[in-house]
Amino acid sequence: MSNSLRFTGRGGRIALNAKSDEGMVRVSVDDDGIGISPEQLPSVFQRFWQADRASGGAGLGLAIVKGIVEAHGGAVHVESLLGKGTTFVLELPADRGAGLSPVHA
Repeated sequence: MSNSLRFTGRGGRIALNAKSDEGMVRVSVDDDGIGISPEQLPSVFQRFWQADRASGGAGLGLAIVKGIVEAHGGAVHVESLLGKGTTFVLELPADRGAGLSPVHA
C-alpha cells in the first residue's frame, strides 16, 4: 500500500481486494499510478533496489514481503504497465493458520 500511495498521484485510484479461491487467500493492491517499466519489473523484489531513489525508503519492503509470503507457502506476483498502474497479488494457503491460537497480550 505504501508504494501505491507513493507512486499514485493526487486523485488517483488505489484498490485493496481480498478473496478466498481454491484453498488460497489472494490479496491484491491495484493502482493507476505511474507504473513500472518492463526493464525494471524483474528487479522489484531484489533487496535494496529502487526505481526512484528520490522517493524514499531503503528498497527492502518488497523483498521482505516476498520472503515472508514464500516462507508461509505462498507467492507474490506483480503486473504493471508504464503510465497505467501496477497490481501486486499476494497468494497464501488458506489453511496455514488452522489450529493456531490467538496471541494474547
